[in-house]
Amino acid sequence: MIIRPAKAAATITPAQTPMYQSFFIASLSLDECRQLSKSTANEVLALTGIMLMGQELFSAILFFLVTDFSVNMSFGVKETTMPQAMLISGGGRYADPWHDFNTTSRLLADLAREVGWDVTVVAERIDQALSSQLEGVDLLIVNTGDSWLNRDDATGEQYHPSACRPGRQALAAALERGMSVLAMHASAASLRDYPQFRQALGGQWLAGHSWHPDFGRFPVRVLGDDIVEGLCDFKVWDERYTNLMIDADVEPLLGGSDDQDDDLTLAWAHQYGRSRVVYDALGHDARSFDSKGHRSFLRRILNWLYPADTESPI
Repeated sequence: MIIRPAKAAATITPAQTPMYQSFFIASLSLDECRQLSKSTANEVLALTGIMLMGQELFSAILFFLVTDFSVNMSFGVKETTMPQAMLISGGGRYADPWHDFNTTSRLLADLAREVGWDVTVVAERIDQALSSQLEGVDLLIVNTGDSWLNRDDATGEQYHPSACRPGRQALAAALERGMSVLAMHASAASLRDYPQFRQALGGQWLAGHSWHPDFGRFPVRVLGDDIVEGLCDFKVWDERYTNLMIDADVEPLLGGSDDQDDDLTLAWAHQYGRSRVVYDALGHDARSFDSKGHRSFLRRILNWLYPADTESPI
């Protein structure tokens, strides 16, 4: 009979038979299995032969346990950590009277979670969040309004140039290490106190020059970049941002047209150092996310923005 001490390290003696050794190994706790040496595990396998569960599966389980891998005991697979996304949503001085940021940010967060992101939504004290919460963030999703519209309002988050200095430094450091960025719709006119954001974005809404026709339904063309290969053109209820200032080195992803311009760029990708950045000019309100084509585009982008060392689940 094999007596297993409650706390002692597991041992196997030559006198033990293969059958007893098999049940002995199967009954060990995770900590006790990890105390087995590789030579002991190999000896057990050599003596045991084909187990009830099958030798190959049994060998694989012992290998993971003995080499001290982090194992999910229900399925025998290595545990992974979800990539971290921070979504800043128009609140405080980043709110405006035209956009329901609470609703569109919720829809964006839902899409990101479907793709596998662990999403934290920040809707207040955004400048403080940028200064103190970017460490460890893999993706910054920006869904905010023009903060310069609210410099003197009574939101409790008034503009102070010095308040943005720590955030500028933190954002620069995050982009330097390769944090990705997805900026939506009105964000082309946002974060004006953060020059690194404008540089990373690859374009912006220029006051007095950029504009849009009335809200309506219009067709969107998926352009030829590899990022969106296989996606279909679609129609969407939204605003068509026109005359945006766009840098020459961006990669157009979505196109459209209006009465004055047959070659609107409605979304683009930009490589900024080690960071992947995407701007999507769509997303005015919830109706934009009713479009299956727009949702498919966003899922593809959120997948493409995954950290290089992390495997996307789709």
